[in-house]
Amino acid sequence: MKRELNLVPVKGINELGEDYSAIQILSSLQKRYPDQLKPEIVSIRMYQTDNACFLEVTEKTLELKADNFADTDSVRRKSQIDYRTERTDLGFICGDEFMRFFDPEVPVQFNAKLLLNDFDDNSMLNCTNIIRESAIQDILDNPDQNRDAYEQENLMDDNSRQL
Repeated sequence: MKRELNLVPVKGINELGEDYSAIQILSSLQKRYPDQLKPEIVSIRMYQTDNACFLEVTEKTLELKADNFADTDSVRRKSQIDYRTERTDLGFICGDEFMRFFDPEVPVQFNAKLLLNDFDDNSMLNCTNIIRESAIQDILDNPDQNRDAYEQENLMDDNSRQL
């Protein structure tokens, strides 16, 4: 069963021996950009180490079902799925007074909320590669329509939690 925990970080040691924390934000971005994210994306995480913040995107690159394998295959398998994960260092994004917008010294939840709530659509288009090519012009023609709807939905969610 797949589920996305609501901004609950995962901590560990990465392949370079660095401590990291990461938080899954795919479902939040799907709410903000319904039918506009690349369909091959299966995970989007805010990922950070002690020195850097990254946007980590995992895409399904290949999926073969059982009927794609020859009957003579010595290994009987139901499917084969390949994934590609790419981490983009977000250090190039600056805020006020040329300070880093995403700070690795604050909790990963804070940086995830910055991306989800403070990034406008132009920033999302210019700084990430998660939007389908065919959806880019629509987003440019209707700037921040997605963010406004997302913020309104989150405001309603927050109000219902307080009841």
